[in-house]
Amino acid sequence: MCKICGGITCNEHGQRDPAVPEFVCVLCDIAPLNHSAGGGGDGGQPSSSSRFASWEQFLERQPSYPQDWLAEGLYQWTNEPGLLIEYVGPDPAAQKLLAAAAALGSLLEIPPEHLPQRVALMLGFGPQLLL
Repeated sequence: MCKICGGITCNEHGQRDPAVPEFVCVLCDIAPLNHSAGGGGDGGQPSSSSRFASWEQFLERQPSYPQDWLAEGLYQWTNEPGLLIEYVGPDPAAQKLLAAAAALGSLLEIPPEHLPQRVALMLGFGPQLLL
């Protein structure tokens, strides 16, 4: 059962983080990335132990995602520095973590109601869809 949303998923749609004794589903991988980028409670309240210090730490702790797939999504978002600065300020590590959250949301085609609010807004979903 997912620690964040309580959903029950198979091993293909969720994984146990080896650094933290909790299971997190693919829908909720975005919340800790957003939280790690300074998202506070936006989109869930992951435990402090499930926060990531960097994009590289996320890849290390969540190895089941195809690396090239994630790198391509991340590259697309890091080419939008103005948008990232608007949401997280000038910190490059926070920008990369938020870019990773947006890339996952986009690549996994997660509906806006299952995304942290600022990630949904970055992906172009208007506030009316988030109510």
